[in-house]
Amino acid sequence: MTKLSDLANAGLEDGDDVKKTYYVRYDGNYGHLVLSKRKLQFIKESGLFRKKYDMLFEIPYERIDKITPQGKNKLQISDLEHKDYSFETVENSESIVESTLRELISSANVNESYSAADMVQVAEK
Repeated sequence: MTKLSDLANAGLEDGDDVKKTYYVRYDGNYGHLVLSKRKLQFIKESGLFRKKYDMLFEIPYERIDKITPQGKNKLQISDLEHKDYSFETVENSESIVESTLRELISSANVNESYSAADMVQVAEK
């Protein structure tokens, strides 16, 4: 059984590490919005007694176009290809998640160039 931290860290490059994790809902799935130094990941959580984790997608910060609060506990993230990711925060307000994400994006090394292939859709469910 894969642990959340193992799955999150497996998707990170050398020099990158997890900075914050928020419990959220995305597209009807509960899971974890994992924020590292360089990208965000959504890891779906399923199972009541035996937790199972699946990486649904990850987005390098350089691929994020905009972050838009959508009302109480809702946050929308749009990428450079105009795909929207709408999250509903469960334990924290959207303003806390937004603030942390903006802070990490601004501190990320944005000098690296990424192609569209770097935005990995691990699974679409």
